[in-house]
Amino acid sequence: MTGPEVRRLEDGSISLVGLPPWFVAALIELPDLLADDGNEKVRKRLYPDPSDDANQKEEWKRLVVPELFALVASAREVVRADLAKLEPARGRPTEWNVKIPAKHVNAWISALQAGRLALAARHDIGELEMEGRAEKLEEERQLALVKIHLLALVQEMLLDEPGRAPEPPAQAG
Repeated sequence: MTGPEVRRLEDGSISLVGLPPWFVAALIELPDLLADDGNEKVRKRLYPDPSDDANQKEEWKRLVVPELFALVASAREVVRADLAKLEPARGRPTEWNVKIPAKHVNAWISALQAGRLALAARHDIGELEMEGRAEKLEEERQLALVKIHLLALVQEMLLDEPGRAPEPPAQAG
C-alpha cells in the first residue's frame, strides 16, 4: 500500500485503511485535544467573539457558545468511541484501520477541524508556521505543526471521499 486511503463500505460506513503509526498517534490524541481544560487561547479560537460590541458578545456567550461547546463535546465522544475500535491491518503489522459509521463522518470532520485549531492555539502556530515560512521552531511546536498537517490530511480524505454527499448550498439571505 502506498499510504492511507478511504474506502466506502457496503453499509455506507467509511474505513480509513493503511494508517501508519504517526497518523494513529495523532488520531488517538484528538479527543484529548478537544477536552475543555480551561485554556483561554483554545477557547477563544474555538468559540470566538462575534464582534467588539459588549452586548453582542454577551448574547453570543449566553445563546451560542453552550451549543458550540456541546457540539464539540459530542464530536469528541463520537471520535473516541470509533477510535476504540481501531485495529491492526491484516498482514501489515505497522498499519491500522478504523471504521467510521456513515452517521459519524460529519462529527469526525468537525472534530478534526477543532483539533487542528486547538493545537494551533496551544502552540502559537500561525500563518507563518503553517506556510513553512517561520525561521526555526522549537521541537514541541514542530511536532504540533506535524500533527496539524496529519489531522488535515485525514480531514481532507474524509471530505474528498467519492461517495460523500455534497454539502447543501448556502441559503441566500
